[in-house]
Amino acid sequence: MEDSYHKIVDSRRYRGVLTSGDVEFINDPINKEKGRRDAKYRIRERITNSIRDLEYLHYQLPRRQKRRLGNKLHDDLSNVDRVLNSAIALLYSIHAGEEHPVEDSILGENIIPFEDRTTRMVANSLALLELAKGKRPDINIKIDINSTEPDPQQVINRVLSGDGKWIDIHYLSRRNSLVPLLDKIIESEKSVIITSDYRNDRELRIDSDYAKEMKKKARRFE
Repeated sequence: MEDSYHKIVDSRRYRGVLTSGDVEFINDPINKEKGRRDAKYRIRERITNSIRDLEYLHYQLPRRQKRRLGNKLHDDLSNVDRVLNSAIALLYSIHAGEEHPVEDSILGENIIPFEDRTTRMVANSLALLELAKGKRPDINIKIDINSTEPDPQQVINRVLSGDGKWIDIHYLSRRNSLVPLLDKIIESEKSVIITSDYRNDRELRIDSDYAKEMKKKARRFE
């Protein structure tokens, strides 16, 4: 299993849409053969119904309650941006299947003929947000995605040289190459600076001690 340190490992955590049994199954599906088909079906149903609940809440939850919900998330979660970004990315990935037709139910196909599904979702979501404020939206979005698959060793070398970005850490994690980077940081006993991809004033310093803590979490998934 990948060495991502973002995975859920505590099945006794908060009670959300997933039960503790669901979390245990997702963390270790190979060793949960018994009832595997039922578990997958149950999880799909819960997620589908939770998404329907989110649609209902968007239309029915008062704006004041939405603001209070935002305040609670920021109070309860130290990584609220990552949590929300991951939730949005999940919705995008669910909607990205090419076998399903695209319907611009909010803006209309002829109004904004976006070619990319993700761009369509962003535009429609922003339109819904503006409509909820009682405004008539006029959305103009252009998203350029230029993705590559660099050799993980090249990325490791770039991070060690001090030119690392947040996205490099995530990329190495997804490519099962985060631990080799952490080993090099631990061996060198030197710190590396990771900067934000969009704000150079936001930095993360990874020293030997911090690398050891990250490695402990990463090793739990190998």
